[in-house]
Amino acid sequence: MQIATFQAQYDVQLGDKVLFANIPTEIVDIRCSHYLACGKVEFEFKLDLLNELWCERKDFVYPVPVKTEANNLGKITEEHPDGPTCSPEIMALIQDGTLCEQCGEYIGEPVGYPRECEGCKD
Repeated sequence: MQIATFQAQYDVQLGDKVLFANIPTEIVDIRCSHYLACGKVEFEFKLDLLNELWCERKDFVYPVPVKTEANNLGKITEEHPDGPTCSPEIMALIQDGTLCEQCGEYIGEPVGYPRECEGCKD
């Protein structure tokens, strides 16, 4: 049997406030995979907003930008003609109806088309 140890640290931790699809949420769990053959370490994060799904670091913004008169920060994500940018994985979840197409909230199992959560239908 081979014993492998590693030290891993990241720029976020449990309880940190982050933005997912321009919506404030919180990191509620972190998992880390260590690949022995290549020594690679990968992190995945569970967000309060997406309580059933794991996401990658590129899927959320941290630290949460603060709007001040000096920086006049309005929109958090870069604007694109089709809407705010996000990772291809998250876009696929929006397109198959797993996530709300307006706010990014987890709705449930995929249905094959974009849809809105109850909160955005109103």
